[in-house]
Amino acid sequence: MAKKKITDNSVLGMIYTFILALIIAVFVGITINTFYPGPEYPNQEMTEMKEEPTAEEEKAMAEKNRVIEEEYREKNEDWSQNVSIIVISAATVFVALGLFLAGKMPVLPNGVLMGGLFTIFYGVGMAMSSGSRYVIFGVVTASLVIIVAAGYLKFVHNEDKG
Repeated sequence: MAKKKITDNSVLGMIYTFILALIIAVFVGITINTFYPGPEYPNQEMTEMKEEPTAEEEKAMAEKNRVIEEEYREKNEDWSQNVSIIVISAATVFVALGLFLAGKMPVLPNGVLMGGLFTIFYGVGMAMSSGSRYVIFGVVTASLVIIVAAGYLKFVHNEDKG
């Protein structure tokens, strides 16, 4: 009995490609949450008062809560920026790896490429919640240059040889 070869266009190949892509994106997200978790939301202390707080005490508590909220927001924006840089960098590596593997084996490169694409979506989502648009712009620009160069080397440069 001959073995049936799984190709890029077979149903099993397409299902595998999609599953691999999803698991790559999930792997990147889980890895980040495991080794670089986000800042914890601060617990704002609630103290029981036997009397009604004065206007000055209420104002002081509100100011303290505002400062705590602002510190958390700043930490969260910094964390989101760092995560988006890590994720977009990882996505760039996956896309470049998928392009490198393309043509050398069936199915697997498609899953790696699509995993890079899904990971880019995740990275862009994180970038939207970060505060530094210029840093993210720089990272995305570098990613674009790398991906275009990898595509050029794979598709244009290889055609010139053959």
